Amino acid sequence: MDNPRFPHTIRITRLISPDGYDPYSGIEIEPTEIYHGEGRNYKNNKTNLVNGVVQSDYAVSIPLNNIDVSEIEIIAGDTIVVTDRSRITKGNVDDAYVGNLGLNVFWT
Repeated sequence: MDNPRFPHTIRITRLISPDGYDPYSGIEIEPTEIYHGEGRNYKNNKTNLVNGVVQSDYAVSIPLNNIDVSEIEIIAGDTIVVTDRSRITKGNVDDAYVGNLGLNVFWT
């Protein structure tokens, strides 16, 4: 039986420029990768109706052995892409904090 503790691929990126373009050259800027690796995505048991659209809150657990918390800073507004066994979901980070078992990232 294959049941890994952290079965999902997590990618968190940040745009340095708010609109994604270099203001001087007009060239599109690639987002900076903050984290790319394994994690566990799960639904945070909150669902809201926003402008007639159902919006769910999610959380991601990233194991501490994959990151150096002194070198990584995930902030609200970063983009997160989660790849699991059947889908790819994308959203924005709402909050993140380091717990005793890993980094927890909350996103919608």
